[in-house]
Amino acid sequence: MAIPKILGISGSLREASFNTQLIKAAIASYGTADVEIADLNLPLYDGDLEAKGIPEMVTKLGAQIAAADVLIVASPEYNKGISGVLKNALD
Repeated sequence: MAIPKILGISGSLREASFNTQLIKAAIASYGTADVEIADLNLPLYDGDLEAKGIPEMVTKLGAQIAAADVLIVASPEYNKGISGVLKNALD
């Protein structure tokens, strides 16, 4: 059986983020896996920038998501929704 690829996506950029810690705890309880934590320190969505070409770090995130067998997403609540960091990544 192949080792699953797990991608953790935290909606917080803080190094000591509780959400990132929760993702790491969930991954640890999963067992043997190939693990990556996505970097959401991305440029803000800008249609003009997109027209010039998708930034490399955004393309990398898309490739990580496509390659993952399992996604684990955690985000702090902000004004009854997801964080701006995660919203920007989804956009």
